[in-house]
Amino acid sequence: RQREDVIDHAASVISTLTKYTAVVLSPKGKQPRMQTVQLVPVSRDSALVVIVTDAGIVRDSTIRLPGEVDSDTLYAISRALTEELRGHTLEEACAILPEMSQRMQENEELLRGLYGLLNERREAPARTHVAIGGTSNMLSYPEYSDVEKARSFLSLMETRDKLASIIAGNGELAFTVRIGPETGVPEMADCSIVTATYSTRGGQQGTIGVIGPTRMQYSRVLSILNSMGHQLTDLFNGGDERHEEKEKGKSQDEPKGKSAGNDAGGGKAACGGRDPGNGSRGAGGRSRAGEGKDGAGGGGGKSGRIPGHGPAGAGGF
Repeated sequence: RQREDVIDHAASVISTLTKYTAVVLSPKGKQPRMQTVQLVPVSRDSALVVIVTDAGIVRDSTIRLPGEVDSDTLYAISRALTEELRGHTLEEACAILPEMSQRMQENEELLRGLYGLLNERREAPARTHVAIGGTSNMLSYPEYSDVEKARSFLSLMETRDKLASIIAGNGELAFTVRIGPETGVPEMADCSIVTATYSTRGGQQGTIGVIGPTRMQYSRVLSILNSMGHQLTDLFNGGDERHEEKEKGKSQDEPKGKSAGNDAGGGKAACGGRDPGNGSRGAGGRSRAGEGKDGAGGGGGKSGRIPGHGPAGAGGF
């Protein structure tokens, strides 16, 4: 799914779990670095340019081709572009492409088109995507039974740039809690704002927050934000690195389990599953057939990070 869709869904999940208003801001920070560039033919004279960065962002646009270029040629150009531009920012890529054009003069026109596309993206101001969930949730609390207070709050929710500035006010901190006047926003004098951060592999950082009455259940809100922060970090990193380590550990242990199991009742009792929740029985002992002890069972499954599989309730992606 596109990044904005994930962020929108996260805001909806958080607001449903907390019964408050949720705000999720897209990652920002370091410039993402390119990982792959692919040219996909879409017609006889145009191709789709797909750029994947280390921040998990996919940028795609269409460029015109100089005459007919077959798919094999586009594939070869894609490989050359990926080799040359991997690890570089868009700005750095724009500096590299002219030199590539000189070396690949037969594709100079195509590379000029790609340069124009990257330069356009590089100069475009990066806008923070602001996702809001449960805007009307706050209206069910007595603090906002007053019509004027409710109107001011809803008006603030509509000014997304200002809201993003409020939520990301202490963006460098893992968690923040601002109560009442500490928010610095008159429209939120009766509110508290709780925020947490998540990050991408490219070093970019986003913010998730909850706006609720000052008597909100802070421990529950912090638990949900912590779980969602981990989940978003895993999603934007392309998967949980700990999951990869776990799979690697399983593949290293597997041959030992097989060799023990292949002995006819032989070998010492194998240890039970080592991964949380795996708990497989070990092979029988060597001393006498049928006397092998069962290996110790693995521990219970580790809670998932999606809110609802973790400590805070149901929901998630």
